[in-house]
Amino acid sequence: MSVKVVIDSICSPSMDLVEMYDIPIVPININVGDKIFEDVIGVEAKDLYEKLEKDEEKITTSAPSYERFVIEFRKSLDTHDYCLCMTVASTVSNTYALALKARDEFDENERNRIFVFDTNTAGPASSLLVIKAVEMAKEGKDIREILTVLNELKPNAKFALILSTLKYVQRSGRIGKVASIAGDLFNIKPLVYLNNGEIKFFGRARGMNQGYKMMIDELKKDVLGKDMIRVAISHSNAEEDALTLKSMVEEIIPDLSVDISPLTLAIGLHVGPGVVSIGYI
Repeated sequence: MSVKVVIDSICSPSMDLVEMYDIPIVPININVGDKIFEDVIGVEAKDLYEKLEKDEEKITTSAPSYERFVIEFRKSLDTHDYCLCMTVASTVSNTYALALKARDEFDENERNRIFVFDTNTAGPASSLLVIKAVEMAKEGKDIREILTVLNELKPNAKFALILSTLKYVQRSGRIGKVASIAGDLFNIKPLVYLNNGEIKFFGRARGMNQGYKMMIDELKKDVLGKDMIRVAISHSNAEEDALTLKSMVEEIIPDLSVDISPLTLAIGLHVGPGVVSIGYI
């Protein structure tokens, strides 16, 4: 009863883990001017963040074609009994709907072997659910058992980040220009989390250091005294800050293995460089 896990790039853990577990990725499209690149796979993040800061070219993101899911589903069914596709929260992207559309391309017998799972979160929090699913698949667990565990963990998966500047969020239309300028003028760093498909603000910090402390306070509130704590950190061209946050996590939860990876460009290009995020279950 073998299971192959397929993911979209917003759910991607570090590439070391992707290669170790041989996880197929359906990438979000990165549109730079009139050129199209593939998130995680076919683009250099540092170069794009530099272009973003200089505002050299219009940079946007778009969902993959559902045909990319069809291709990966076919490969998975050719080698495994079941395919489990895990996507970013359907409330923030239509990749989940596209994966369902791809599933409908198969006949009934094959459709019954394809399962599409909405992680209801994003970034490092989604990646932790992915790693749990892959670990269980490697152990030979049944697809139903894997889905049961994922559904139990999903409500407890949280993705939080601190915005270093508001100008990129303003550029994407999420907030007005006046609010963006005012926030940057007073060095206000909003803290945001995605949990159960909902995006919420949970604090405003005066500077990044205070923001990191507030993120750690939120982590402590959520996980201390709980079982099976998993934590991952992602960043947009801010590895030193990510390492700082990792050391703060390790101070309150010793001996915890924390994966650090670049934040997917599908998120990073909307929040800008200098962002550090944390995901945990």
